[in-house]
Amino acid sequence: MTDVHFLQDPESITYSQGKEVKLRCSIQVTGELPEINWQRDGARYRADVNQVLVPVNDDEWLAISELSIPSIHRSDAGSYRCVVSVTGKEVLSKEAQLEIEGGSFAV
Repeated sequence: MTDVHFLQDPESITYSQGKEVKLRCSIQVTGELPEINWQRDGARYRADVNQVLVPVNDDEWLAISELSIPSIHRSDAGSYRCVVSVTGKEVLSKEAQLEIEGGSFAV
């Protein structure tokens, strides 16, 4: 049986344009090795992601995923979340709002 537990959800932040932003989530998974992706505003988001998977014991993993946006713009504002896929099911983190100083960009 697979069990997914978020140890750290991404946090909502406000940044200035042109700054680097990093969003992070940490997950503890029992069972199969997880696949971790990110969503922005409900759609899969492809960007620079660093991931570390550490075996805790024979069937338990600690996974850390960090989404990095090197130079944010107003169009990067939105709702972000971490998506863990394992044994055919998806588990979503809480949403984090990325706002750009000077007003957010709404779609």
